[in-house]
Amino acid sequence: MVDGATGPGLANGTPDPGALEQPWGVSHAPLKEDDLKKLMILAAATMMLTGAMSAQADEGMKGGLGFHVGESPFPGVIASINPSAPNASQAAATVGGRQWFNSQVGFDLGLGYNSFKAEQGTQTETWTGITFDLGLPIVLKKFDKVNFILRPGFQYGTLEDKDETALPTLTTKYTMTGVSGTFEAEWMVADNMSISASHGLAWASIKDDGSPQIKFTSIGTTGNNFTQLGFNIYLW
Repeated sequence: MVDGATGPGLANGTPDPGALEQPWGVSHAPLKEDDLKKLMILAAATMMLTGAMSAQADEGMKGGLGFHVGESPFPGVIASINPSAPNASQAAATVGGRQWFNSQVGFDLGLGYNSFKAEQGTQTETWTGITFDLGLPIVLKKFDKVNFILRPGFQYGTLEDKDETALPTLTTKYTMTGVSGTFEAEWMVADNMSISASHGLAWASIKDDGSPQIKFTSIGTTGNNFTQLGFNIYLW
């Protein structure tokens, strides 16, 4: 160091510890006591909010595999349009799961696929069905190990009837849409497994791609006996 040098951080050649903490030419006003209190309150509120959100997530957020109900959302209507179509051709949305976003609201997704082929002599006919089922379970009331749920739902499906008895192959495609509203009871039989049953009201529309087009619309109650149950096993 050159004797007698002056500048920021130097006073008569002696370093000023306070000034050396900042870059040359830059100065910061000291924090006021009120500002410091505000920062401490903000930090404490942030920690409390983060803790509360984590606790809620740990309590309510969970998901797993299962299905809502093991039957087609369009029972009997296909048979009305095409009596030769077997019930086995109606794909039930039995592969899926349920995800709870918190302790009150969740989301259901179900997928179904089925292919049924009938052969008798020279007659060959194949039915291929695909079904999607979406639901929004909302917990209305909680009991000990039981949730009473309102579940609005939407169903969509297609069924292709391919008759290969003679050339050219005759193909008819049916499109199905449905809306449902059900009350469901979900019983937690174990910590991570539940079984459920439901009943309610459903509307369905089915039409083919023929000309002239055939269209059926139905509305009615849904539900079944105690052997028709859904289940969920929560894995995460």
